Amino acid sequence: MIQQKKIALIIVVLFLTACSKQLILKQTNISQINVAAKVQPDQAILDFYAPFKNSLDSQMNRVVGTSAIALAKNSPDNNLSIFFADAVAASCKQRNAVFDFAFPTTNGGIRNSMPQGDWTLRNIYELMPFENECVLLTISGKKINSLVDFIILKGGQPLAGITIQAIAPAAPIVKINGLAVDTNRNYIVLTSDYLANGGDGIIAFTKPINKASLHYKIRDAILDYVQSQQLIGKTINPNIDGRISIKQ
Repeated sequence: MIQQKKIALIIVVLFLTACSKQLILKQTNISQINVAAKVQPDQAILDFYAPFKNSLDSQMNRVVGTSAIALAKNSPDNNLSIFFADAVAASCKQRNAVFDFAFPTTNGGIRNSMPQGDWTLRNIYELMPFENECVLLTISGKKINSLVDFIILKGGQPLAGITIQAIAPAAPIVKINGLAVDTNRNYIVLTSDYLANGGDGIIAFTKPINKASLHYKIRDAILDYVQSQQLIGKTINPNIDGRISIKQ
């Protein structure tokens, strides 16, 4: 009985397959529409999304802080990278996160410079448009050299709590919280989930001893820091302190 049902099912499938039409593309019509100033906007569409745009603009144009200087990433030790790393580290410490040093993003993750004067929420989103979250990675002290090699190779990265003085051909001088690296202990690194999961090929972050998410976005950490400075009447004014020096 079961065998007869199987045979009947196969016959039905073959029948449906044989009766289905095979569609063949015979002709395509392609035209190019140039988008230029002479193309008039559709007022109906503008009217439709205007309330949403106005609502979003009212939020994105809100002033969240003020900077005494313009920030840009133009050298291994620059004020924008210093601000980024210090801001994320400070906000995570406010949430009782415990770590030895911070490497919250690579220079490629910093997507925009920051102006002198008022900063809006839009500026923060332009600086960090990604949804990356803060992660604590525990790695062996033996991996610090590999991490430092990566940082030197890339010409510096946003760091807090760690200093690197690299003058070739001598071995780089690396200190974490003012102390020489101890290869016999473990270190906790504050980083992003993107880097912790293999982004940018950081070998030192592969197979960590422990990985814990703070469930706290990098962008939110920056925003919280900027707003905290505004609340106490301070302007953003990071100092280039020589935490990274690379001379090949």
